[in-house]
Amino acid sequence: GFLWMAQGTYFARLSSEYATSRSIPLHDASNELAGSFAAIYLGGEVCLRLFSTVMISSFNWSWADVFCGYTAIAVGSAILVGTNVIWYDATDVEVLENQKSSVLHKATATIQTLKNDWRMKYMIP
Repeated sequence: GFLWMAQGTYFARLSSEYATSRSIPLHDASNELAGSFAAIYLGGEVCLRLFSTVMISSFNWSWADVFCGYTAIAVGSAILVGTNVIWYDATDVEVLENQKSSVLHKATATIQTLKNDWRMKYMIP
């Protein structure tokens, strides 16, 4: 819940910045970035599945070894992502929204979304 909400906010801001920098409609920028995200996400999933298959069948790794490999990949990815962060200042609109919302509202945003958006019931397992 929390991760997807933060990712949605990041994606919306990134789409807006991308649309502005390329002088294209926001809808086109969102579609382009969503396609890139899907390709990277699904491509990574396929590569990790191939990793386990190749390591077990070709190199006789145990499942414990495979999971250690997954851990190494995850830690390496987290370190590499951390080296590529650019911190942008908040826009004027974001500053105003931040000033208007309370700490309680921010802390309960996921629960409020689950309660107020009729589609959210389909996301609960």
